[in-house]
Amino acid sequence: MVSVPASIDVRHFYPTPKAALLPLIPHQCAAGIKTFAEPCRGEGDLVRHLESFGLACVYSGDIRSGQDAFGHAIPKPCFRQL
Repeated sequence: MVSVPASIDVRHFYPTPKAALLPLIPHQCAAGIKTFAEPCRGEGDLVRHLESFGLACVYSGDIRSGQDAFGHAIPKPCFRQL
């Protein structure tokens, strides 16, 4: 069981375990993906995990802390079609 910070409503807390990303990493590498955007950062688990594989985060934010991803220009390489 993961402990939830007191400032977070447990109904909206979805931590990303590193194990969930392991099957995706070989596909990202094969496709040449080097950057990513995380519009729902939360506590930053996904950002930390992806960066540990050498990917670079070009945008990270969360509506809870006042950052609306729809209001930011996210670089197009993040949305490249495979």
